Amino acid sequence: MSVLAAAFLVFLFGAMSVQAAILRQLDLGSKGPDVVELQTYFAVSTRTYPSNRVTGTFDSLTQTAVQRFQVTQGIVSSGTPKTTGYGRVGPRTALKLNALLALPVPTTTTTPTLPPKNVPVLVPSEPMRSALPLRLSIPKINVNAPITYVGLTPQGAMGAPKGPSDAVWFNLGPRPGEKGSAVIAGHYGPWKNGQGSVFDGLNTLKEGDTLSVDTGNGATIAFVVRKIRMYGRNEDASTVFGSSDGGAHLNLITCEGVWDTTERTYSNRLVVFTDRVTE
Repeated sequence: MSVLAAAFLVFLFGAMSVQAAILRQLDLGSKGPDVVELQTYFAVSTRTYPSNRVTGTFDSLTQTAVQRFQVTQGIVSSGTPKTTGYGRVGPRTALKLNALLALPVPTTTTTPTLPPKNVPVLVPSEPMRSALPLRLSIPKINVNAPITYVGLTPQGAMGAPKGPSDAVWFNLGPRPGEKGSAVIAGHYGPWKNGQGSVFDGLNTLKEGDTLSVDTGNGATIAFVVRKIRMYGRNEDASTVFGSSDGGAHLNLITCEGVWDTTERTYSNRLVVFTDRVTE
């Protein structure tokens, strides 16, 4: 599967919500899920960051987005990260981010100050989003694949997996286990070296089959297949990314059909719709 057609996978920014919880100081070179949260917030809520650059690494583009945020929020408008905090996510900036996202803020009447270097800081200690997905397991088809993250390409389509063994989660939507429809994609078909793809067996799944996602906090979230549907390459399938029933869903996407040598992609898209298993 190369790039999923834009008409198939475009997801309107205005229809999405992102919650970030920044619990430490972030600066150039910082890496981790909290940086993913920060970049996703800028890409979706402020549109000051390119959505295809949600990498989890705090780079110069992230710093520029932080500076713009600090200026618009009246936090700081000049200086350097070390002298004034300009371009660094320190306590005041994180507090503002969490407040804007309606997350709990500390009940204190004093302004927090920076701790010694390299000491984690910040708020809040309560309700955050579900942990980030790390690994996808589908026992029936022997899938045990690490999960990487993608956003939108410049053409407005969901980013594609880089290799045959990769499963990619669309990180501008819900996380697996959260309310709504989380989406994970993987390749289908043989590669030049004869290697198969992670979702070669996806079309053999049936209603009632189970799969699971391991997350960053050590939890395993189980899902059960509800239905399987085939779509034409350019057919509208916006429902794959949306849900209004209040449940938590995980939808798996891959290619199917006939290989088009000109377009270098398959003729169809296979979607496996699953529901979270509740006790």
